[in-house]
Amino acid sequence: MAEKTSPSYLLQLKATIIRNLLLKKREKRKTIAEVFLPLYTLGILIVIKIIIPNPNFPVMSTPRGEAVLFEHFQQFKNHTIAIVPNSTETQRFLESVNQLWLTMHLDPGLHPISFMMFDTHDDLLTAYWKEPTSIPIAVIFETDDPVKGSLKYEIRTNPSFVVTPSTTELYSSPASCRESEGHWSGVFPIETGESCPVNQYYYSGFVAIQALFDFTKIRLDSGQMNIEVPHIMLELFPKKAYTGDWMVAFRVLIPLYMVMALSQFITYLLILIVGEKEKKIKEGMKIMGLRDSVFWLSWFIIYGIFVLFLTIVSSILLFTLRVFQHTNFLLIFLLILLYGLSIIMFGFLLTPFFDKARTAGILGNFAVNIMSLLYFIQVFVDDSSSVAFWLVSLLNSSGFALAMDKALVLDLSGDGVSFDNLWSGPGIPFGGSLIMMSLDIVLYGLLAYYLDCVIP
Repeated sequence: MAEKTSPSYLLQLKATIIRNLLLKKREKRKTIAEVFLPLYTLGILIVIKIIIPNPNFPVMSTPRGEAVLFEHFQQFKNHTIAIVPNSTETQRFLESVNQLWLTMHLDPGLHPISFMMFDTHDDLLTAYWKEPTSIPIAVIFETDDPVKGSLKYEIRTNPSFVVTPSTTELYSSPASCRESEGHWSGVFPIETGESCPVNQYYYSGFVAIQALFDFTKIRLDSGQMNIEVPHIMLELFPKKAYTGDWMVAFRVLIPLYMVMALSQFITYLLILIVGEKEKKIKEGMKIMGLRDSVFWLSWFIIYGIFVLFLTIVSSILLFTLRVFQHTNFLLIFLLILLYGLSIIMFGFLLTPFFDKARTAGILGNFAVNIMSLLYFIQVFVDDSSSVAFWLVSLLNSSGFALAMDKALVLDLSGDGVSFDNLWSGPGIPFGGSLIMMSLDIVLYGLLAYYLDCVIP
C-alpha cells in the first residue's frame, strides 16, 4: 500500500487551531477567568488612579479667590462676640465698634453686634466648657483702657464652628489654596489643593473683627468719627509649581499594577502547554506528523487574538476613564499590544524548563512580576545610566513598566506621550521602549525555539 502523504502545513495549522479552541471551550472556567481577571485588576487600578488626585500642581499666577472683607461676616444671623474683661472702658470701646459697624451698611435689617461680657479669662472658659456652641468667637483685651491706651487684644475662634490655622505654623502645604477638580479630598489623608487654611480667618469672622476694632481705634485716636472702613478685597497669593509627595506612590503602584493586570494569562498559557507536555500529548501529535512550528504557531494565534482583544478593551478603559488624558491613544495601544505578544513568547520560552503544569503556571507569573521590579531604578535612582535602562528593557515586564512609568509622569505633567516627544527625555525614551519590546518578541521566540530543541 502506498504511503499516505502528510497533510499540508495550512491544513495542520487549521486543525490545530480548532483543537486548541475546543480545549479553551472545554475549560470554560479557566477561559472566563483568563478574560475577566485582567480586566477586573485593571478596573481596580483605574479606580485608584481616579480617586488619588494629580500630584502635579501648575503655577497659579492669576489672582483668584476674590472676596469682600465683610461679605461673609455680614451674613451672620447673630453677631455674638465674647469679650474679656467686663470693664467700663472696654464697654465704651465696644459701643464705638457698634457705631462703626452700623454706619457701614444701609441694610435696615442689620442688627448690632452682641457682646457677651466676662470679667476674667477663667469665666470665659467656664462658660465655653458649659456650652461650647454658645460662644462662636471671643476677644480678650490685654490693656485696661482700649479707648485711651494702646490697643492690644487676642482673638480666639471656636473650633466647633471653624478651625483656624495653628499659630505655630507660619506656612501651609505648597499644595494648598489651589484650584482642584478632585471630588475625593476626604478619601485619602493628602493635600489635594482644595483646602486653604488661611481662608478660615475670613470665614470665622477673624479678619472682619480685626478690621472693625482697628479702624475703631483709628477713629478714636484721630478724633475723626467720619472715617470709614475702606472697601477691602481679599485675593490669594500666586503659587509656584509643585509636585506632591505621593507622586512616588503613583510611580510605584500604577506601572507594577499594569504589569500584573496584563500578564496574568501567562499562568493559563503555561498550564495548557506544559500540561500537554506532562501528559505526552504533544509527543503523540509529533509522532502522528505534527510539525513543531505548527504547534507553537497555533497557540500563538489563539493567544495573539486574546491579547488583541485585551489590548483594545484595556486601552478604551484607560482613556475613557481618563487615566491618560494627554497621551496619544495609538502609542499606549501599541505598547500594550507588544507587551502582550512578548508575554506569549516569554511563556513559550519557559515551557522547556518545566514538567509540571501547576508549577509552571505559578512560577511563570511570579517570574514576570519579579522581573518588573527592576524598573524601580528609574523611580529611585536619578543618575542611572541610559545604558542600564536599555539593558533592563531586555526583560519585557521591566521594559513595559519603564514605558508605563514614563507615560504616566508625562501625562500627569500635562504633556503626555506623543509623536513629538517619542524620542525625547532622560533614560530610555518611549520610542526606545517600543523598539525593545519588539526586540523582546523576536528574541524570546528564537530562544524558545532553541530551548525546545535542546531541552527534552
